[in-house]
Amino acid sequence: MSHILCTSNYNKNNNVCKHDEISKYGQTLYKNNRVLRDIATVMEHPEFKSFFDKYFKSAFDAQNIILLMKIYNSIPNDDPYEKIAILFEAMNESKIRNKLIDNFIHWRDMMFNNKKRKKMIS
Repeated sequence: MSHILCTSNYNKNNNVCKHDEISKYGQTLYKNNRVLRDIATVMEHPEFKSFFDKYFKSAFDAQNIILLMKIYNSIPNDDPYEKIAILFEAMNESKIRNKLIDNFIHWRDMMFNNKKRKKMIS
């Protein structure tokens, strides 16, 4: 099946894309593509979907929340309440916050400027 960029009942060049065909194609992609499967699994989870809708409204918001998530995840502690306290204190101390932001920007720039990186979805 060729790549589909239409919705059900959309006629493009006399080829009507049907909902069931798109769904079957999506199921095949879901089974064979780990990245797309993980995205679908996370994005369909009601709690994450609500989180995403709330905190990913703009690129600026998304970047800030990813920064906080990266910092949270890097704290070597198993107690989520302690991690929240450490994160809060780190972000409220200007020297620490600036260093964390600089490190995040460096990480982000390395990720998006690496010409040798493999395709994200394929």
